[in-house]
This record gives sequence, C-alpha cells and structure tokens, in this order.
Amino acid sequence: MTEVTVAAVEWLQTTFGEAGRPLFDIFSTWGGPVGWELVVPLAFWLGGSRLGLRVGFATLVAAAGNLVLKWSFAQPRPYYLGDGVEALKSSDGFGMPSGHAQGAAAQWGALAYHLRRSWWWLSAGIIIALTGTARVYYGLHSPAQVVVGWGLGLLVVVAVVKAEKPVVRWCRGRSATIQTSAAVVSAAVALSLALAVSLGLRGDFSPPPEWSARWQATVERLGEETRDLDEGFQLVEPAEAVTLSAYLLGMALCGLWVLRNGEVRPESSLQRLANVAIGLPLLAGLLAVGALPESFVGEIAATVSVRLVLPTLAGIVVPKVTSRLLVRSGRF
Repeated sequence: MTEVTVAAVEWLQTTFGEAGRPLFDIFSTWGGPVGWELVVPLAFWLGGSRLGLRVGFATLVAAAGNLVLKWSFAQPRPYYLGDGVEALKSSDGFGMPSGHAQGAAAQWGALAYHLRRSWWWLSAGIIIALTGTARVYYGLHSPAQVVVGWGLGLLVVVAVVKAEKPVVRWCRGRSATIQTSAAVVSAAVALSLALAVSLGLRGDFSPPPEWSARWQATVERLGEETRDLDEGFQLVEPAEAVTLSAYLLGMALCGLWVLRNGEVRPESSLQRLANVAIGLPLLAGLLAVGALPESFVGEIAATVSVRLVLPTLAGIVVPKVTSRLLVRSGRF
C-alpha cells in the first residue's frame, strides 16, 4: 500500500468526517449496483428504447469487464494491507479497478452522451467524480484503482457508441434465427471468459491470511450483518459471471426485438409518468423473485431468470402496457 493511498484516505476521512458520510452514501449507492438496477429501467421508461439500450449495454459491458479485470489483476483493497487505512465499510473481492467508478462512468457517461445537454454533462461529471471519491473515503479503493475505473468506464462508452452502427447494420441483414444465435453465442463467450479467469485464479492464487482477517475484523467492528461472516471472505464468485451474462443476453434479445419491430418511445410526459408508476412495482416484484431463498427455486436460477426478463419488461412490456392503457382512456 502506497503512502499516497494512506494519505488520500486519511485526508478524505478527516476532512469530511462523519458529516460527509450521508453524501458519499448517496453517490456510492447511485453509482453502484442499486443505481445499475434502477437507472437502466428509468432510461427505458423516460427516454425510450434507444436510450435504455445504450445505457444498459454500457453498464453491463462495464460490469462484465470489471469482473474479469479484477480477477485478472488480483489486487487487494487498501484496508486488507495494514492498519494505515481504517475502512468505513466492509467489502470483499479484489480492488483493481473500482467497479463503482467504472460502472458510474459508463452508465452516466452514456446518459450524458445520448442526451447531449450541458447540464447533463455537468450532472454526470459530478456523479462520476463523487462515486469514485466515496470509494476512497470508505477505504475500499486506492486513488489509482478509482482513476483506472473512471478511464475504463469512459472507454466503454466510446466502444458501445462506436460498435452500435456496425452491429445494427450486421443484424439487419440476418434472419431472426441467426440474430438470436449470435446473441446467445456472445453471452456464452463472455461467460466462458469470465469463468476461465475465475477458475484459473482459484487454482493459482492463495490470498495472504491477513486479508480475510482484516475483512472479518472490519465486519465485526462495524456491526454489519452476520450473514457476511457466515458466507465467509470471497475474492472470486463465479455466480456473478453467470448472472451478468444472463443480463447481457436479456439486453441483446430486447435490442433484437426493437430492431425488428421499431423503437419504443414514450409519447408524452403522461406516459413517462405512467411508465414509472407501473414499472417500479413490477421491477420491485421481479427483483424480489431473484432474492428468493435458495431452497425455493435456487438462488442462481432465480437471479438468472430475472436478469433475462428484466430488459424486456422495462424496455417493451411496460411501455406497451401504458400506451394501451392511455389509448383506452382517451389520453392519446
């Protein structure tokens, strides 16, 4: 652990103290998995299928790439390495690059690029900056891990935008069977790569015992859920690769439907409001299915099913339902 990392964490924790914790919690939440689950559906409901697909693919490519890179670098989080950094939250897994920083840069960068308004660029920049800063403040990432995450996230935005036209052009000249097969193969390749890296790492890498000891001490010090201790210290979780690949496949199938049937866009502010009002309870119910006890349907099976269905629910089903309801009510 470098002196720069220790100094950066100490400076942030001293400067902002506990008073800054609520602010960093907000940005860490919205720049992390909770934001990923909610922002993509909102992009579909408020901006239409093109925006939703752009943001969705950018978010998921960044998340999948982050998983493989973390397992490849196998770099520890700062608080694993010594008493110079006191973590304000516990988290296991590897540290390079920061998933929150990479995901926030990809998701909010894609939103700003699509909307192309100065205030969106400013808002996205603030969210991206504070999300990464929060991870250093917590002691969960070094400044270098955050900066690399930011850079990779923005590269993902560029890659998704550049790939959009050639991919759409290729798909337009193919049958539905070939399109679907290509989507399945792409998701399978991504899954195979992630699993190969994870299995190789599990066989070749033995973490120093002080990593798990400092993680456990942090969990106990912070009084966090005992479930974390019951599950144990996890550096590599192949199940994450399975669920992310399922989400990527679900997003690809949603994109193919839109390609064949036309863009789905809200026709008015009223429909946007209806999309959110109807979509949020459906989204909450769907995510609850993914959290069902393992003994009921199998945790991984439930989560995979949810990720496959979620893009179609958000990008097609909800807008179609609200459109019909508004037509019947005479609002259109």
